Amino acid sequence: MRPETGNSDSHEPERPSTKRMASPTSATAADMDARTIIEGTTAANDADTGFTLSDTIGKYEIRAQLGSGGMGAVYRAFDPMIEREVALKILSQDIANSEVALQRFLGEARAIGRLNHPHVVSIYDIGTWNGQYYLVMELLSGGSVADKLRQQSPLPWQDACRIISEAAKGLAAAHATGIIHRDIKPENLMLTRDGIVKVVDFGLSKLIDASQDSQQSITRVGQILGTPQYMSPEQFEATETDARTDVYSLGATLFRLLTGQYPFGQCSSVVQVMTAHLTKAPPAPTQSVIGLPPICDQIVARAMAKKPEDRYQSAAALAQELDALLHRPLPMAPPTPVPSEQTLRTLQNVVIIEPSKLQGTILKSAFSQAGVSTVQLCTGLEAARKTLTQAPTDLLLTAMQLPDGSGLEFIREFLHTDNSSQTTVVLNSSASTLAELTNAGESACLILAPKKVRPEEIIRITHAASPCAIHAGPPAQPLNPATLRLQIILDSGRIPESLADSIRDLQLLDVEVLTATDSHSTSNATADLILLVQSASSRSESPDAAALARQRHASQSLCALLDSTGKQLRLRAVHRNDVIAICNQPLDSHRLACLLQAARP
Repeated sequence: MRPETGNSDSHEPERPSTKRMASPTSATAADMDARTIIEGTTAANDADTGFTLSDTIGKYEIRAQLGSGGMGAVYRAFDPMIEREVALKILSQDIANSEVALQRFLGEARAIGRLNHPHVVSIYDIGTWNGQYYLVMELLSGGSVADKLRQQSPLPWQDACRIISEAAKGLAAAHATGIIHRDIKPENLMLTRDGIVKVVDFGLSKLIDASQDSQQSITRVGQILGTPQYMSPEQFEATETDARTDVYSLGATLFRLLTGQYPFGQCSSVVQVMTAHLTKAPPAPTQSVIGLPPICDQIVARAMAKKPEDRYQSAAALAQELDALLHRPLPMAPPTPVPSEQTLRTLQNVVIIEPSKLQGTILKSAFSQAGVSTVQLCTGLEAARKTLTQAPTDLLLTAMQLPDGSGLEFIREFLHTDNSSQTTVVLNSSASTLAELTNAGESACLILAPKKVRPEEIIRITHAASPCAIHAGPPAQPLNPATLRLQIILDSGRIPESLADSIRDLQLLDVEVLTATDSHSTSNATADLILLVQSASSRSESPDAAALARQRHASQSLCALLDSTGKQLRLRAVHRNDVIAICNQPLDSHRLACLLQAARP
């Protein structure tokens, strides 16, 4: 017997994780069987079973047809005695004439009827009407997990693990009564209106009952039933199966939910899929999606072990492992390691040129609280020149209007001296433009900060973009990966490997990847840090690229512009709350940590 092909998208190309998956234009018989009790499924032709919407089947009033498939048709019906809507599954007359098909249908009804579990669909009634068998089940209105995948793929890892945990608990109850499902897949996991998972469609179940005559078993050894993308090796080999077969399919389904891909999605035929499930270890989900907890790799690998004895020995054990992952407290990331001198050093010396004593005192106090050991305040250019010649300066901050000259002109003068190459320069002015500042000369980091901005915002951007890190205060506090959301916007290609490595080093969990096109229709209000990655082909030669980025992402998020050339990744611009920095710093885990620290509320 040939394996059932499952849903019609079994070999569809992989889609980027940020794009919505298109609904299939057609469905196989296996598809429709899997969608038997979903409220709102696309209606099929009423002629499939001969019933019309005005008919009554037993006491049940037909309201709408929900779908049809290889086993028959499904209707939304009304039970007037209890006054509730139900799903009515009717076995088609042609199949009812087959003793094997009829026994399979009745076996499904009896199997579900023996269970009373919150994660298994409930069966209310079974009967015949005018010679046709029907099954009455609870009507589920939340759609299937497959529908959820079409709307969002991949799912957040927390949602994926919860869904599989609840399905495993329902299957554990089925296994305890001797029922093996044998066709676990997203289409057979339904959702209530509140999002609770219900396992459905036990039509492929094998009833393990020692007292049962083996001749009555519908799915005996030697028959292959299931959906290839989620089938266990023993199903392909048509050997004896047990509860661990469903554990394997749960693992394959978990991989699909975590990554949006099939475990062996590169295979182009059922034979290749079969060979892969028989011989190849499943790929690690973290290789496809950044930000997944590493333990997800271990859970999938164990659930999908080739030998049943190497898997979780019960669905309950798998559910327990997933629940432990979902409820374990996420570890606080250790304090940011002390970086090498080639990447970051501590901000120690600051010179401030500000004619207003009040404003100067506010700025000096803010930098002192940030751990800067030496902060020197000058009211004019003459005093500033003397101060800057005495010792190297990590940061120079100047106002635009000074009693003895222009702050911008002084910056131009300073940037042409020999000791300015590693100094961060801040122009504290509301009347100047980014172009005027960058035209003054080159520096390790140039920052334009309007007068109205708080000193803390200048310190944030300094910590994020300059060669020097802040030593104390909020920006220097350790990161908690559970509270941070990172969004990456790519103009083309994939995430640079060095960036992926940095994300893994910092154990970030909430990472969203978009294309530039997707970002136009996506709100960035909830992202703490937005990274715009531009390739060499789209790079702007003008530093005004940062201003353009600011216009595109007018939010409270910190936004950073990255250049990707080969294996090199460099930070070129940072902006938040009208403070803009132009820089040219290597982007590694230390720099990414600084960006995230500066991005926190």
